Amino acid sequence: GNQIVLVRNDDYWDVPHRGHLDRIIFKFISDDVAALQALKNGELHFIERVTAEQFKKETSDADFLRRFVKAPYYVEAFAFIGWNMKRPPFDDVKVRQAMAYGALNRPEFLQKVLYGLGVLVTGAAYYFGPAYDHSIPDYPFDPEKAKQLLLEAGWYDRDGDGLRDKNGKPFQFELLMPAGNAVYEARAALMKENLRKMGIDMTIRELEWATFIQNVNDRKFDACNLNWATSIEFDPYQIWHSSQWKDRGSNMVGFGDAESDRIIEQSRVTIDPGERRKLFFELHRIQHEQQPYLF
Repeated sequence: GNQIVLVRNDDYWDVPHRGHLDRIIFKFISDDVAALQALKNGELHFIERVTAEQFKKETSDADFLRRFVKAPYYVEAFAFIGWNMKRPPFDDVKVRQAMAYGALNRPEFLQKVLYGLGVLVTGAAYYFGPAYDHSIPDYPFDPEKAKQLLLEAGWYDRDGDGLRDKNGKPFQFELLMPAGNAVYEARAALMKENLRKMGIDMTIRELEWATFIQNVNDRKFDACNLNWATSIEFDPYQIWHSSQWKDRGSNMVGFGDAESDRIIEQSRVTIDPGERRKLFFELHRIQHEQQPYLF
């Protein structure tokens, strides 16, 4: 349970591509600190990914650079906060848009916490792939705009306790996230502070991964913190088609209607790349408007 050993198949039919290595060992080290230390100790030859802080602060000294090569590259993935669109208060598009404007200063977070190692995205398609519409502008960090949207949605402090309320209920929600991730923790802390200034109480609940994902699959969350790995060839059906809300599917936030479903279904039977791209751009704009995720 702690490693996989692969041995070259010398009987492989394509002789020039049989592989140059006799053996590759994949070791499973869940702790980022332990993994980097194992590399420095000579127990590993290669790490696929390190944290932003490790990349900037712990792998830049002369001794490390003499022994190792650092190769920065963008992985096909994005991070997000998912809003449960099937339960209040995130069943209201104005509330979700308010979160986009006021929950997190994303440019600042990217620079200060991630050391600039990443790009801001506005949708789910791979940023460097053909399905991503670069003409769509990101929501700027604008707490005043967020407050205005919350007022329009009927959320304001009626009883003077410092929290917005509606229909007798204060604006309180829980952010569910996997335990032990320093970046997630930093992001959640910033969100909690920003939202408190807007009269919203966000509690943070960290769970061990198996329990966390069970809660997500059972739709027992207000908001959740996750990443998606994507591919250059985009097929949004699994994550975004409305049918995938049911039976513990991957559309855990409950996004979708007849129009978005039509676009997704049409994209799967459209061969022409230009026409497919138009469909993906349509879906991108709908998602940007609906804000099922804080991308």
